[in-house]
Amino acid sequence: EMAMRKKGEILGLAEIARPDYVLISSIGSTHIEFLGSKRNIALAKAEIFRFKKQKDKTYYTVLNQYMNYFDTVKTIAGHNGFQVKTIKEKDFLKSNQQIVTELALKLGIPKPDIQNVLQNFQTESPHRQTVIKWNNNILIDDTYNANPESMRFAIQKMIKDFPGHKKIVVIGEMKELGAFVEKEHGELIEYILNNKSINSVCFLGNTYKKIEKKQEKCYYFLEKTEVVQHLISQKLSNFALLFKGSRSIKMEEIIEHLLKKP
Repeated sequence: EMAMRKKGEILGLAEIARPDYVLISSIGSTHIEFLGSKRNIALAKAEIFRFKKQKDKTYYTVLNQYMNYFDTVKTIAGHNGFQVKTIKEKDFLKSNQQIVTELALKLGIPKPDIQNVLQNFQTESPHRQTVIKWNNNILIDDTYNANPESMRFAIQKMIKDFPGHKKIVVIGEMKELGAFVEKEHGELIEYILNNKSINSVCFLGNTYKKIEKKQEKCYYFLEKTEVVQHLISQKLSNFALLFKGSRSIKMEEIIEHLLKKP
């Protein structure tokens, strides 16, 4: 994985790693504070194709046509000596599975082996879609990080994965949005308010509090301890609760406090 927060950082890493195979899963809003637009994010990610190439060597990438700025990224990849395999998939999770499958097939891995790995995959990273039992409820720890796109995806996944449970989302602030901070947080509030599958929502942080929208199912808090007290006071049963926010918020601390309570 190559990380970046601003222009030029991936190019520097790519010159060191010089990858034969490249996958870009999506172009979202992460680090838009430093890059200014999704187009600039796409250009920064596409720096991974621009390292100095070795003669008589094949370079290969898989890109989803539904990805933001697909044409821009594809053009940069092609101009920099990469063979480009394209897929067409709107669903984010299925897209990730498909691009990994295409690369594995390119590497000669049999399709049954690929399917077996995908069906039995479990992440080893902490705070990424970890399911925890709490009394008669399910806690979904997806607190590692958050941006507008991943927030929506995590909510959709909870609704799909737990159809028999009532739903609560516990949402922390999203950082590194710069000038887009109030717009993106406001749109996330509207998205949740318009989602009839969600029974209630806890918003944590100053940004949400500033644009607070009074609705029966919405609760706004400034402190994690307040969220814990609120959830315990509800005496929940048969709920699925999603916890998500930017890394600096440490939303997992709410889960830790809940697990200590009877």
